[in-house]
Amino acid sequence: MDDARYEDICSRFDAESVQPPDPLRRAPIPAEPYPVEALGAVLGPALEAIRSTVQAPVPLIAQSLLGAAALAAQPHANVIIDGRVMPISLFMITIGASGERKTGVDTLVLKPIQARQRELVDAHQAALADHKIASRIWEQAEAAAIKEKVVDLSKVREGRRAKAQALQELGDQPPEPPLLPNLLIGDPTSEGLFKLFANGQPSLGLFSDEGALFVGGHAMARDARLRTIGALSKLWDGRPLDRVRGGDGASILYDRRLSLHLMMQPLVAAELFNDPIYADQGFLARVLLSWPDSTAGTRRYVNADPYQDARVGRYWRAVTDLLYRPPSLREGTRNELTPRPLPLSPSAKAEWVTYFDGIEAMLGEGGKLESIRGFASKAAEHAARLSGVLALIADPNAAEIDQVHIQSGIWLMDHYLTETLRIQDAGIADPDLQLAQRLLEWLHGLGEAHTYLAKVYQFGPNGIRDAKTARKMLEILEKHRWVFGIEGGMQLDGAHRKEVWKIVGKEAKP
Repeated sequence: MDDARYEDICSRFDAESVQPPDPLRRAPIPAEPYPVEALGAVLGPALEAIRSTVQAPVPLIAQSLLGAAALAAQPHANVIIDGRVMPISLFMITIGASGERKTGVDTLVLKPIQARQRELVDAHQAALADHKIASRIWEQAEAAAIKEKVVDLSKVREGRRAKAQALQELGDQPPEPPLLPNLLIGDPTSEGLFKLFANGQPSLGLFSDEGALFVGGHAMARDARLRTIGALSKLWDGRPLDRVRGGDGASILYDRRLSLHLMMQPLVAAELFNDPIYADQGFLARVLLSWPDSTAGTRRYVNADPYQDARVGRYWRAVTDLLYRPPSLREGTRNELTPRPLPLSPSAKAEWVTYFDGIEAMLGEGGKLESIRGFASKAAEHAARLSGVLALIADPNAAEIDQVHIQSGIWLMDHYLTETLRIQDAGIADPDLQLAQRLLEWLHGLGEAHTYLAKVYQFGPNGIRDAKTARKMLEILEKHRWVFGIEGGMQLDGAHRKEVWKIVGKEAKP
């Protein structure tokens, strides 16, 4: 390109760039304060103790505490309202960038669950050794019972009768292996989840402080995610899990329980939120979302040991109490739950019905909750589940949910409704805008006046590794006036580049 042509392009660029660039997304509405008081006398103080030492965002800590409490409580009771059965399992997703101390929080919160799981692992290893011996004895006895060395017909018949009697006395099935010890899982496929519920504990927690491993793993691969989402939704509802296979026939599992808490980074969450499958299948309507403001840059070392804090210890004891309580099981089964009914007191039910009707009034066309109708339509059930968890954490022997706990559940649910609206309103879940923002930050980091297509997809941010994606992201930046195309290209990095953009400096104020 000759100098005159370049000067003409630059003058046009300067004229166009008089209008400042637009932000790639609206600034998010500040998050509402988390209603810590609604967590009650066990979870609330534990949250404050963890916040003062780990200094993670308050909503992140609350999500972890509620998820762990739900895992401990869910095998013991179901909320019952006018015959409607609602498990007290909770599904939660917490979004935060690296450095939000997600792992530090989970290590503290899940300590009693990890300790109980370790005991189950040790017991399982001992029981497995005994099972191998019992199985060997059974196989030898079976062989002896069916062995017959006779030649005449009468003795054959007599031998068969003796064999049938011996098998009846022995039992027609070999000894069952001990239940698998897992309480926590991080990246299960639907098939793996089914097998674990068939042969393991009836109450599990799908928890991960690296939710990307689950979202990007085998469970959510394109050919498996519908099965996974379907299984998760059934478990949240308390419906049976079924499986039909050519080799081992049909199987149905009743009354298993699963709580879920995934922590993930914004780009991973954006991918999840913007895939219509997750919304269409109702999975996201079952999830309590939180995207807390970061505390990074405000934290100073605190000379205190949270493991010695009495408030954390009280929380650990409450969870441990529920974990060690034998759940009620269906007679004749080893791992089919029969959780006791947990009704609402009359005053609590009146409060809940008022809330139910109030939410419904805001779901119609033009209503405040119309844009999140799928999630909001389950708000009353979410509130009841939260209330049930809080009631059992406060008193494992609770016979009903009282008015205080239903009010706490409603208070928490109002926060989650506001948070979901905030996340949607800001558009911060749009994966294209997220990726374009990362590209803009990368371009500004180069400190150069121009860029070209090949440079972007060869050296740019992760997620931009082909010309089509790079061009799409640059078009988004051009639409928002952060870059301007140079017609005809220009000489850059020792070669003539056909697709070139001039970069608006980061000092430009949108």
